[in-house]
Amino acid sequence: MVDLSFNNYVREMKANTGTPDDFSTYRHQKQQDAPSGDYVYRPDQDALRTLQRLKPLNLTISALVRFWKESWRGELLGHAVKVTPRQFSNLYQIGMECAEELHLVLPPMYVIQNPYLNAMTLGLEDDSIIIIHSATVDHLSREELKSVIGHECGHIANGHVLYHTVAQFLASGAAMLIAWLAQPLRMMLLDWIRKSEITADRAGLICAQDETIATRTLVKLALGSQNLYEQVNVDEYLKQLDELRGTIGKFAELTQTHPFLPKRVKALQLFAKSKYYQQRVLGMESTGGMSMTKLDEHVAKIIAI
Repeated sequence: MVDLSFNNYVREMKANTGTPDDFSTYRHQKQQDAPSGDYVYRPDQDALRTLQRLKPLNLTISALVRFWKESWRGELLGHAVKVTPRQFSNLYQIGMECAEELHLVLPPMYVIQNPYLNAMTLGLEDDSIIIIHSATVDHLSREELKSVIGHECGHIANGHVLYHTVAQFLASGAAMLIAWLAQPLRMMLLDWIRKSEITADRAGLICAQDETIATRTLVKLALGSQNLYEQVNVDEYLKQLDELRGTIGKFAELTQTHPFLPKRVKALQLFAKSKYYQQRVLGMESTGGMSMTKLDEHVAKIIAI
């Protein structure tokens, strides 16, 4: 009989990578130099710890590792182009700058042909890859790409990768293998994933170090059009947030992997005004700015459904 327990999965990981006896300690050691404890959206990490304690979810992770990992990796290698110092060197340099800013080892990056503006990170916490859609490279400037790749590096720095991959697995046809627990897990995962995107957006801004560039990137991702962006008034765009709150359509967000974009833009603007961002990232001497605790309280209200 195949042992699908999470403990067996951890034992296999230790055998293959030489990790310490405690898997959570291993991940902490891998990321101990990263400033995740400073800029992270706290409800993200609280929800993540809850997920990590759920045995059914851990069984799902084990199933994922066995039934899906090699499949999507093989498909990726067959259709994507790897980013290296000799191939797409500009993207590679952007990735290196973001990894250095967030104190990470840059994982493998691939560009895949896709007309939609997007990027994603999949894999395990110590074995992840960043996938960038070709349209993203075509539509965004170097500075904007730094925000996007920084966002993905933020997922890695804050322990998001494994559970984001599980969510992708549950959304695929392969989830039929574990259909008896897919739906309740899906709703819990979606709630956490939306929170994790706030943390990753902050990482993107830390890498871009320009509020205008970071918010512009988010709006471009929403529009999918470089030309139309020039006609967008961000303040006018954010008014949609007030309109959304008064409609039943707001509940559609429950099935989404990301908070609605006006919420993300507003939350990112608040982070740019925080004491952490102004002092730790920009090096400003001013003692003004919102504390991270107050910031997270405001953001929780913004992204609430």
